[in-house]
Amino acid sequence: YTPPIVVNTPYMSLDQLEEILASGQADMISSARMFICNDDISGLLRSGCGEDLRPCIECNICRGSSFTGDWQSHCTINPRIGIEHHVESYIQPVTKKKRLAIVGGGPAAMNCALWLTERGHSVVLYEKTESLGGQLICAGTPDFKWRLRRYLDYLVYQIEKAPVELHLGTPATPEQIKAGGFDVVVAATGALPKLPPIEGAKHAKWNIMNIYGHEEEIGKRVIVIGGASGAAEGAIHLARNGHEVLELSRKNIVAYDLNPIRARGYTNQLAVKSGVRIKPNAQCTKIEPGRVTYINMHGKLCTDECDDILASGGMEANRDAAIAFYGLTDEFFVIGDAHKAGNLRTAVREAYAAAMRI
Repeated sequence: YTPPIVVNTPYMSLDQLEEILASGQADMISSARMFICNDDISGLLRSGCGEDLRPCIECNICRGSSFTGDWQSHCTINPRIGIEHHVESYIQPVTKKKRLAIVGGGPAAMNCALWLTERGHSVVLYEKTESLGGQLICAGTPDFKWRLRRYLDYLVYQIEKAPVELHLGTPATPEQIKAGGFDVVVAATGALPKLPPIEGAKHAKWNIMNIYGHEEEIGKRVIVIGGASGAAEGAIHLARNGHEVLELSRKNIVAYDLNPIRARGYTNQLAVKSGVRIKPNAQCTKIEPGRVTYINMHGKLCTDECDDILASGGMEANRDAAIAFYGLTDEFFVIGDAHKAGNLRTAVREAYAAAMRI
């Protein structure tokens, strides 16, 4: 007797999984995450439309969000998970087809547009740059963040084939929206990086967004100020692109804001393997051109020199850009980071909540 071989995987290429079965490498594919990410999984599998499968980003939030807190399963990219028992009460019936303007082209904007068209509304989406994605473009650039890039590619594909009137390279203006005959405006203007409250922070040329695509302009020796995930991933990316990176973190680890079940430890290990030198419990006190002063974990005042500085003070909601469209239509919504700087999960959930109320 030969026991059956079951492959447990989060990967979602139907052609690849079918080849594994057809070639006899395995007898069964077990992929719980495929079901978590996709409510309509049965229909998608029967149709063979693998390109329409919402791809897992392996955030592991479905395993729990902390070791001590809420153990209820959620999903970053499927907002219905965790609220299935009362999600229907959130959904307002559509009584009238409405014409909507969505300002922004990030993940909140794209998801909201897709759900709105599913509900029968007419959607016009304005994105000031030539590409959809917003912060996902930066987040999915490092080679180790390929899962986010795959998710971005999925969203762009869905938008391109949906009945969404798309205007790329078109900054929306209040005058344009007012003249467009819209019933609703959804502002998804995102967030902007901000400098940390450190003396001389203006001398830091680089932040967690503008380094991508400019790696060759950045000096060899880089000091990264900040220990949250954006700074940690930027440090890893630079190190993997040939820079000598020193990261100063206020905490005893980096990426402390990530899910502790897996992502936090994985990012810390990857930083070390990539050659990032981490100085934990470091309190920066001053930034000057080519040098950073800080108090180390032993309370000693230290100064390190460098060629360039990346300073991360977090993100700040681009609320003013959103509020510029207030009052132009009968209904107005602000979603995603434009409402409050958060993460992909909060952006997707706010997009869903808004779409289900329109």
